[in-house]
Amino acid sequence: MNATRWKMPTQINPRSNPYTRTLFYGRPGSTKTRTACTAALDSRTSPCLLLNAGGNPLSIRDYDPQPTIIEMEQLEDLNAPYDWLRKGQPVSHPFVKQFDLTPPYKSVIIDQITQVQRMMFAKTMGYDDTARYGPGTLVPKREWEHYNKVLYSMINMASLYVSLPIHVILVAQESNKPIEEGVVGVALEGQGAIEVPSYVYVIGRLVHRGRMKTGLVTRMEEASGVEVVSVCFFASAGGYDAKDQYGALGDYMINPTLTQMLDLIYGKE
Repeated sequence: MNATRWKMPTQINPRSNPYTRTLFYGRPGSTKTRTACTAALDSRTSPCLLLNAGGNPLSIRDYDPQPTIIEMEQLEDLNAPYDWLRKGQPVSHPFVKQFDLTPPYKSVIIDQITQVQRMMFAKTMGYDDTARYGPGTLVPKREWEHYNKVLYSMINMASLYVSLPIHVILVAQESNKPIEEGVVGVALEGQGAIEVPSYVYVIGRLVHRGRMKTGLVTRMEEASGVEVVSVCFFASAGGYDAKDQYGALGDYMINPTLTQMLDLIYGKE
């Protein structure tokens, strides 16, 4: 009788874990894409792979170097990069050959998971067929069973990508309604707005200066000596979701970059 083969568990040391798991969210124009893609500008997180699903890469046209940008045109497009990264980025993988990539990459960004969820709804409800459901066609109404299937799919996607041996950065829109009583967070449906962010170590809420009170911006600029473009909040305040499980980033960061964050988390290079 053959003995059962069990997969050995992996030991994790929280003090030496080299990979960050970060989620940035905010309203349109809050510098989500620009902030996430600063990963391409730091040697600790670059080269950087950007899986674009509804983000705005045009906003980083001035970055040098640029991340490698792959357009996620359909839900299944998330499978190949995950499989490749999970296997250790082999140069013989079809994903490398398809896009003429030059691995290894140190970070991966999914911009944005709000659109990934919309793609999941479209797939679940059968209107991802663009030949059948054009822009002038009414799409089906969402039913209860669709929400459950999408929730489990989003949790599966997030948990798998966050488990990769690479820096992982997720980007999402901000919800225009509370995700739970009195709390505003990422624009994901139902329990997904709570469970998906639970997989990351850092949740940063980005706010453009134009949406902040003038007096607060002035005080920040006087205290820092830096002109404020956007601010990333890492502490839950004012009914907005945020967290810093490293305990290193402070309550907020002006004009945030991955370089500033990594310096605070791991120390300057």
